[in-house]
Amino acid sequence: MKLEVITTLQDVTEDKVREKTAVVFDVLRCTTSIVTALANGCRKIIPAASKHEAIELYNNSAEVDKLLAGEVNGVKLPEFHLGNSPLEFTARQVKNKTIIMSTTNGTLAIKKCKTAHAVLIGSFLNISSVCRQALAAGRDIAVICAGTKGRIALEDILVAGMVVAIIRKLQPDIHTEDPGLTLYHLYQYLKGNMKQAVYTSRSGLKLHDLGLRRDIDYSLQKNRYAITPVFRENAIRLVN
Repeated sequence: MKLEVITTLQDVTEDKVREKTAVVFDVLRCTTSIVTALANGCRKIIPAASKHEAIELYNNSAEVDKLLAGEVNGVKLPEFHLGNSPLEFTARQVKNKTIIMSTTNGTLAIKKCKTAHAVLIGSFLNISSVCRQALAAGRDIAVICAGTKGRIALEDILVAGMVVAIIRKLQPDIHTEDPGLTLYHLYQYLKGNMKQAVYTSRSGLKLHDLGLRRDIDYSLQKNRYAITPVFRENAIRLVN
């Protein structure tokens, strides 16, 4: 079994994920919001590639209890019900609802994994659960970091490094490619000061400027939820 890390969504190709278990991370904030929404009783989340696709899906959906959620460049779209802050996805807001979501990077990364055998949605909030589920599938694993507009995002490669650490501990004989090993060592180096590192990253500084520093604190919590969302048949749901 092999473990590979792909550091931006632009590097995801059909061949790189074909028949593998793909685990998608967009820590600040798409996949963290997805995990939070499903933990708080959301029925399912439908990812869209753009705000226009999201609005079209919303208008054509037969779902009764539905919400539009998302952002462009970190800012909530005015015509949407929710933005992309995980703190918005409370049980009061999302329980028993279908959410149609469009974000700058995360939803695109999820949709690009269509040739994978399975697509799991990960965050720090559910990292141990998603690692165990990925291993249980018994296939090669591709860890997908959404990144930011074609560039690596520190928070995503740190969570990828933590994934490598957990999976190597659970299955020591797994073969890890050099990029994954590099991120493993980066995570080991920064894990004691990860919050400060993310605060000073490009994404962290942007959220700080937008008044959303609480999103960073929330998103860096580890193993808050023992759940694994799965993307199949164009929607993200919890594993039964």
